[in-house]
Formats: sequence, structure tokens, C-alpha cells
Amino acid sequence: MSEDPEKSNTAMATWQEWQEAPWGRLRYAVAEANLTRHLDGPEGGRPLRVLDLAGGDGGDALRLAARGHHVTVVDYAPATAEEVIPVLRDLGCRDVRHYGIRNFCDYITDDARKYDQEYYDSLERLELAATARHPYPHSARLLQLTARKRTA
Repeated sequence: MSEDPEKSNTAMATWQEWQEAPWGRLRYAVAEANLTRHLDGPEGGRPLRVLDLAGGDGGDALRLAARGHHVTVVDYAPATAEEVIPVLRDLGCRDVRHYGIRNFCDYITDDARKYDQEYYDSLERLELAATARHPYPHSARLLQLTARKRTA
């Protein structure tokens, strides 16, 4: 089955527009901040190998690659944290963390206000403060899981 190029171009343009909107920018900013909590950057050691599951067009992977890490993006279908966390632990991963992304942004109906840089900066600070605090990882619009593979 061939894909309609015009439909594909429209979908990509819509996705890119979403990524550039305040709620999209918040999603990537908070995800990157959460990841940097757990990554030993290339400055402090060797670059890491990162697997970005459900990575879509690589928005997160690109940020990690820019930091010097080796990334692989895999995307098929989303899974819930409750399904993925036990699998990560069974695979020998440790330090499994669950974060919430976009806890407040989606409840603010005035999208135009989110484009104001000062307002956006305040909103980002609020989201960053809540991302790991209970109950926000469970009530956020998006979830993020991080884990580190145990070494022998």
C-alpha cells in the first residue's frame, strides 16, 4: 500500500507546527531536563548508547546526539508505564524513573498567552518543578521513563 505524498507532507507539517508551539517546546525541554539528571555527559566520561523507544521523528534523540551520545530511535506503538517498568527491571535495568510532562500547560486554555516568552519561561519553570513530584508523573499529558542498564 503506497502512502499519499500530499497527506504525508500535511501530517509532517502539522507535527512540526506542534513541536514549535509552546506545548511542544515544553514537552522537549522537560524531557531533556529529566534525561540530563541521569546521563553522565561525554565531558565526564565516554558517550553513552541510548535507545529511544517510540522516538517518533527523533526529537529527543537529536538533543542527546548533540550532547555526544550514540542514539537509536525505535517507534511502533506507545506503551503505558505500568507495562514498561516491569519489563525494564526484568531486563536488568536499574534506576527506573517515571516523569510527567505537560502537567499544567494543557489546562491553560489561552494558547495565545503561551507564545509570550516571559509567560512561557514561567510555565516551563513550573513544569520542571513538578515533573518528578508525586502525583504529577501519573496525571501529566505525557509520560517519560528513564532507566540505566546494570553492568556486570
